[in-house]
Amino acid sequence: MKRVLLFILMITSSLANATDLSYKFGLGFNQPNQDGTAETKYLSIGIQDDISRVFKHKFDLGAWFDSLDADKQKRSSGFVSSSLGIKVEPGFMYMETFWGVSYITQTDIQLGTQFEFTEEIGIGIQDLSGKFMGLEYRHFSNAGISLVNKGRDFILINVGFTF
Repeated sequence: MKRVLLFILMITSSLANATDLSYKFGLGFNQPNQDGTAETKYLSIGIQDDISRVFKHKFDLGAWFDSLDADKQKRSSGFVSSSLGIKVEPGFMYMETFWGVSYITQTDIQLGTQFEFTEEIGIGIQDLSGKFMGLEYRHFSNAGISLVNKGRDFILINVGFTF
């Protein structure tokens, strides 16, 4: 309960300065099933605020949903992330990269701790009204804190708007 209240406090304090709201969805590609395919779905919502013209801060709330594994169980997890990064906007394009920390609700055979690091890199297009759409790569890893550290990788579609 304390974690939920802390997250709500962090989100509400950031909403006052938020400049972007984004929705991300995509697929994981390093969690093979018995037949060698990856069927992990990812979904998140995030807010981003400006530290300066180029430097940004953002919060994400989301989850990934694994298909059934060999034991016929789902391996899914929710997460909350806080990241710092750089976003460059030359004309109608944008490029961004973020580094941060995450708390995940479930450990699994990929990630052995609930505390994780995250890295993101993305590129996309935007219009003059502030709508944007892009492609992003996101990685979760515990940087060797635990012996279980295969990490999780996702390719994501990022859509949102600036207000």
